[in-house]
Amino acid sequence: MKYYVGIDLHGTLLNDEWQIAEKVRPQLRQQLDRLRKHCLFYICTGNDLTFLKKYVPDEVRSWFDGYILETGCVIGTEDSETIGIPKNQETAIKELEAKLKKLNYPQIKYFARRLITISMFTRDEHDGVPPEELHEIVSAEVLKMGISEEVLVTYSNVAVDIIPRGYNKMTGLQDVALENRTVGIADSMNDWHMLFDSDYSFMPANASKRLQDVLSSSGRRVKHLDPELKLKRDAAYISDKPNTEGVIDILGVFAEHLGV
Repeated sequence: MKYYVGIDLHGTLLNDEWQIAEKVRPQLRQQLDRLRKHCLFYICTGNDLTFLKKYVPDEVRSWFDGYILETGCVIGTEDSETIGIPKNQETAIKELEAKLKKLNYPQIKYFARRLITISMFTRDEHDGVPPEELHEIVSAEVLKMGISEEVLVTYSNVAVDIIPRGYNKMTGLQDVALENRTVGIADSMNDWHMLFDSDYSFMPANASKRLQDVLSSSGRRVKHLDPELKLKRDAAYISDKPNTEGVIDILGVFAEHLGV
């Protein structure tokens, strides 16, 4: 049995400048290779394949087995994006996106390209505002429209995302993992399902405080990532290192846990 490892992009694999610094890439590859016989690795993101190819270098992408895109609604390879939900939902999502664009929210820098979801960026790699305020505003608008049971409004540390309800990063990861075990490494509210439902759950040091609180109140206790402790499935472990360095730290501890 393999472990399917889902690694979030913004705030996790990428640093605050939306990069994977060259100086840490050898360490990242070393830990991925260390686990290669036991794990398959997927980048799990709210973004699409175009965005992924822009911000994740070819070399780094080659270390991964595939991509879970658009918050679990699209399965990606280097050459394709496959929508994993009924195609007839696309029309309703596009109609909602058109309505939201007309509202001209000042917090939005841009609407990103999406096949089956909506993504409203409040930040880019240079500046911007946190997406929490916009999330509350858009959630209220969706409720007023009477479609809150059909879509989920969530957010990362850079954007507010709207996805068909019932789909998330965990459902996308399960689509590829099947009966295999899963590992989630992530930092934001749109990662909640993946962190709560994976067999093993991890966060970098910069993980959202609200995410940590929601995980704890839901029964997934947040604990400090300590190599001396045996990993348990009812906890979510947080590294004392942020972003890419946190991922490297997490992979190293998980390798020790597996005895490799």
